[in-house]
Amino acid sequence: MGSLALEQVSRQLGTLYEHGVVVADRTTPIPLAGLRGEFELEPVCRIDLVEPGLRTYRTKYTRFPAPKGEGTPFFSAEQLSDFAVDIRNAAADENDFRTHREVRLPRARHELDNAQKNTASLDAAGQNLVRVCAQQKRNPRREAVIAKLETQRELWRERTGKLPPR
Repeated sequence: MGSLALEQVSRQLGTLYEHGVVVADRTTPIPLAGLRGEFELEPVCRIDLVEPGLRTYRTKYTRFPAPKGEGTPFFSAEQLSDFAVDIRNAAADENDFRTHREVRLPRARHELDNAQKNTASLDAAGQNLVRVCAQQKRNPRREAVIAKLETQRELWRERTGKLPPR
């Protein structure tokens, strides 16, 4: 199955976001933290999403093509199972993120502080920019080149009605 077709199937089944999932018959995301996804094939294809407080969201999916002209999307058992696995994996990732967030946060802040303090390359680039600008301002041909540029800009305005940027 091509990536476009896979993307269309995924959108019809539902959408996984960084911290939530939106299934086909809902418009608001269900938080992934602590979420369990249960997949059933018989008697009806369905995915049950169970929150830690046991609130359950059930979404049913059509397994067989609708009669001609109805256009109801249908999915194979494999597609539904894959989507349920994606939900379980995303929920596991969310749980891992939340579990280790407090441990990772001080390290991430320390790395950010070090990166912000390490401005040697930025300082060197700034000094180089100042040097190059000063050198260009001292160039004896500068005034003649700027005058020629202005002449050409005016010529452009006469021909197009618009003044090009400088």
